[in-house]
Amino acid sequence: MSTMPARTITCPDCGLVLRVSRNDTGSTLLYDAGDWQRRCKRIDLDNPAWCLIRRDGTHPKKEK
Repeated sequence: MSTMPARTITCPDCGLVLRVSRNDTGSTLLYDAGDWQRRCKRIDLDNPAWCLIRRDGTHPKKEK
């Protein structure tokens, strides 16, 4: 299994630092959940990745 170096993303809205690592089986998003809950204005999306996607104009599909 090969792992690519982790990429760091800082949310331009709240400053939350996220680390994304990838390997042959998929991607992993690492962040401090407490820090995210204190900073983010979109915690109703249940994940900081959806927050960043939504910020870029894409809307996540909510399960019914």
